[in-house]
Amino acid sequence: MKPPLLRIGDWRHVAKSSTRGANLFLCTEPAFFCNALGRAFPDRPLIGYFANPLTAYLPAQAAQAWLGDFLSLTRGELPGRTAPFLAVANTRFLAEQMRFQTGARRIFAARPLAAYVGPKRLP
Repeated sequence: MKPPLLRIGDWRHVAKSSTRGANLFLCTEPAFFCNALGRAFPDRPLIGYFANPLTAYLPAQAAQAWLGDFLSLTRGELPGRTAPFLAVANTRFLAEQMRFQTGARRIFAARPLAAYVGPKRLP
């Protein structure tokens, strides 16, 4: 049996006490942190918003295990996880790449708008 990609150790109780009121979680970069969040909080919905390939920042020998876990997350089959996971890429190209790499069927694409910045006013 292979050791887990990321180990969830004694800090779990600290994370749970400081996030007790959260209704959902958001994971972004590096993408494999979604695995840790999904396992640490199996009863909370998780949204993954990605701007880089899934295996970015990962050693090559860990890539296949992570891609398998990602597929399990998208299918709702990660052991012990009961809450949904929504995968969103920032471009349609990246969404297709993620589908191709993992076999996942539902990966959405949504461009960042930065609408919170507001209009630029010149003097």
